[in-house]
Amino acid sequence: MADSGMGGWASFMLGRMSVQHDENIDRMMQRFHNRNRPVQNSGRDELLELLTRATVALEHGNRYSDKLEGQIAQLKAQLAEAEHNVALYQTGLQAGQLRITELERHLEASRDHCDRVTAKVLAYIDRYGKMSDEELAKHTW
Repeated sequence: MADSGMGGWASFMLGRMSVQHDENIDRMMQRFHNRNRPVQNSGRDELLELLTRATVALEHGNRYSDKLEGQIAQLKAQLAEAEHNVALYQTGLQAGQLRITELERHLEASRDHCDRVTAKVLAYIDRYGKMSDEELAKHTW
């Protein structure tokens, strides 16, 4: 065996270290090259984009829903006010109808009284003749 100045064990270890060193260099070079490559898209980005768009759509929908709820609340308040006004109008209308009925009764009573007075005057004229204006002014019917 030729003596190269190293033992067999030392030569083995030196060879092994050289191979490991080369493997480490190759791994570092692969990492470097892979870092500069575009990342393989596994659909994660699309899912994130869809999630973002869905979140934005939900936020927009919530804002629109809140706006609609506010408008509904305003319409309910206007409806309640209108119903109150209708109730007041109906109450006033009923009171007005009662007043009309009462006035019609008074008008009928006045007509009856007028008819009675007219009949008395005509009966007086038939019996005693026509009165002068001074005589008419003295009487109360």
